[in-house]
Amino acid sequence: MSNPVANPIVESSTKPVGNAPVQAQGQSKYVSIIPENGQNYRAGQKIIYNLEPELGFIKARDSYLVFDVLNNSGRNTQTQASQKNLKLELGQAGISSLIKRVNIYSKHSGQLLESLDNYNQWVHTQFQYEHDDITNIQNLEGCPKYIESKCSFQNVASNVASRSINNNKNVMADIENNRLSAIRNDTQAPTYTSTRFITPLRCGIFRHWDDEKLVPVLMLGGLRIEIELAPVGEALTIHYTGGRRVGGSVADAVTANNSQGHIFGNGNGSGQLIQVTNVANNQPTFRVNFPTGVDTTERLLATGLVVGNMVRVSLPGGPVDKRIVSMAVQGTANVTITCDSNFDEASNANSFVHLLISSLTAQSVDYLITNTEFRILKVSTGQKPMANMNYEFTTYDLFKDTIPTSQLNFNQEVTSIASKALALFTIFDDPRYTTNSLLSLGSNAVYAGVSAGEVGVNFNDVVYFINNKMMPLNAYNPNPKGDKVITLNEVVKAWSSIGVQCKSLGSGEYADLDIYTNRFMIARQLARDGSVFNLQNAEPQIRLTFTAPRGVDAHNIARNNINMLSYVFSKQIISISDSGLEITK
Repeated sequence: MSNPVANPIVESSTKPVGNAPVQAQGQSKYVSIIPENGQNYRAGQKIIYNLEPELGFIKARDSYLVFDVLNNSGRNTQTQASQKNLKLELGQAGISSLIKRVNIYSKHSGQLLESLDNYNQWVHTQFQYEHDDITNIQNLEGCPKYIESKCSFQNVASNVASRSINNNKNVMADIENNRLSAIRNDTQAPTYTSTRFITPLRCGIFRHWDDEKLVPVLMLGGLRIEIELAPVGEALTIHYTGGRRVGGSVADAVTANNSQGHIFGNGNGSGQLIQVTNVANNQPTFRVNFPTGVDTTERLLATGLVVGNMVRVSLPGGPVDKRIVSMAVQGTANVTITCDSNFDEASNANSFVHLLISSLTAQSVDYLITNTEFRILKVSTGQKPMANMNYEFTTYDLFKDTIPTSQLNFNQEVTSIASKALALFTIFDDPRYTTNSLLSLGSNAVYAGVSAGEVGVNFNDVVYFINNKMMPLNAYNPNPKGDKVITLNEVVKAWSSIGVQCKSLGSGEYADLDIYTNRFMIARQLARDGSVFNLQNAEPQIRLTFTAPRGVDAHNIARNNINMLSYVFSKQIISISDSGLEITK
């Protein structure tokens, strides 16, 4: 990639800034920083912004990233099975879903000043607890209406209520803010256009978890910010129309061989597959019938049936894969769909149609950032910078472990060297999705995680062992019908330690009260009221107990190991002197 612009571009006029020390005029201005390594980026690539020392001081909380994102699916493959006209949305974290990792270096010395792994997961987690009204992040950052990780579900066949599954509450009307681009259902050529989103960079150096102060870019020797883009399955979502899953299994939902709980339903929010009629031998057409009294065109847009895409039609002799070449709305109740070849048999009452999910690959599902810039609010202080200073900020370090399927007692050794620790948060992941993130496309599994109380998890007790002391004195049961109040109280206290006011503990609608709808976490407050806790010699452990090995989930699919992700938040200090930068954790 080329370097299109070597220097920043002045973006806007000046304006006064808060309580920061400024010139008599109180001047500030926005400067647009264009990446050094091009303007077009795909999953797995890096975007590199250079903040030169000449910027002096910046007001980080008013600075923001701009991304123009293109639904690039079907552009890189012409195979028969590829999907060429996919409706895609951003993941549950909005535009932050595209950011997997952030590394910030001193441009002058090359020292790594801050590294944030699993950035997208953490942003989504904080969204849920920090906001009771997400209108603003919906409009600016492209989040759907419902950002909860989980929702309740009832298996009608077994009459088991209040099971916890990945959130599928967003219907077509709820995803306008995070839809990447509209598509037409009357042409095989994709009509994708770029969509613009903006977001702050939520990191410690930019004081996201601290009080607002100017960031001394000059004294840090400039900043080199590297953003690694997330894989497709974490960045994007294929819309799930169902209000709930009823029966079926994950395998059924992915391969769409079951008439219930599929990610492309009949458009009415039930999640059921679309029944087809009028399939005849040696004819290329079939008909989709909708209930009368509804807008057939709108209902059709909600199904995922689009000209150019591959579908699977279930017939008595077995499933048949076809590509749609034309669609015609017939009156107010049905649509006639023409495929690229004739059928060999007629349909029956058990014939359904669905998008061919098995054709979705890393090549056929894709996104492209077509333009990006970092808009920095530069502040003129009118004062000579100090020769020496300590710059303190709050950030996190991530510690990863895997809990074996059969293990009943598990101790995570948190090998943190933080001398000014504030809080410890732990979330749990399902590696069935994190190792093959394409499986997350229809279920938001990367952002749902694993909750206590879910079928087959069998999580029973948690206690912290720090400085040879049990914290709290007795282990507690984090299950929703166990010590849920204690679990949430610990979480609220931990959030307060890093300056986040916890405004939401999840949905209180109907059976949602019986589960954790926000991203499930266990947490421990390590310090409060401006104090800190030294973990360097504390040998912290998180001790977990399970009542049984991991079993099958709510969809009757066997669980494997569970990933355990612990975020240690602490104060870090960059000491700035004539001899260079020294980082104290």
